[in-house]
Amino acid sequence: RLLAHLERDGATIARRDDLLDIARRIDAGAGAAAAVPLPNPPLKLRPRRVSITEIDTLIADPFAFHARRILGLVPLDPIDQDPTAALRGTLVHDVLERWIKAGHGKLDQLERIATEVLEVEARHFPLLAAAWVPRMRAALRWAGQLILDREKDGWTQMLAEVKGELPLPNGITLSGRVDRVDRRDGELLVVDYKTGKPPTIARVRALEANQLALGLALATSGALIGADGRPLPG
Repeated sequence: RLLAHLERDGATIARRDDLLDIARRIDAGAGAAAAVPLPNPPLKLRPRRVSITEIDTLIADPFAFHARRILGLVPLDPIDQDPTAALRGTLVHDVLERWIKAGHGKLDQLERIATEVLEVEARHFPLLAAAWVPRMRAALRWAGQLILDREKDGWTQMLAEVKGELPLPNGITLSGRVDRVDRRDGELLVVDYKTGKPPTIARVRALEANQLALGLALATSGALIGADGRPLPG
């Protein structure tokens, strides 16, 4: 009833009984669940380039893919947002990328780079400084030691943040960035950094977690471009 008497710029706002009905139905929990959206945009609106990080979303939730890539809808972070998993992942990627490109020496070099990167960001986020920086330092040291141990086993030619594009027969171009590629005796090892819980083997086999496999497909097809601008041999 209050809505019937509201005014704006001298004009009375019309009563919207339909909105009131929706609000009452929401409060009462009435009504059947809405059907799952099934977007079917015209071919000319569909993207011709898809990232390897988007494939899982396209399979599991086509509407989310449609909303982002065709409608251009991107959710905004709340004001005063605490550090997100995405931010933590970006920081870890940044530290490892700098370390590898600097020649990935001993662990003390990795720790110096971690200090430079993490302390700058931690100034803006007390929670990040108190709760996450110590964990991230420990995780980075573990990852750094794993990298050094792998090199002792003969893995060489490490590349960081390698980009690639692979045209597919259906006219779609698959693009992506691979965190790291190692080589040993004709073998390729593709590594994807995960700061959260990695996908289970069951999800990978069920084709629900495809990023690593698609990164390997880029590598073995010769689609990855090294820092020198030349394709990485598959």
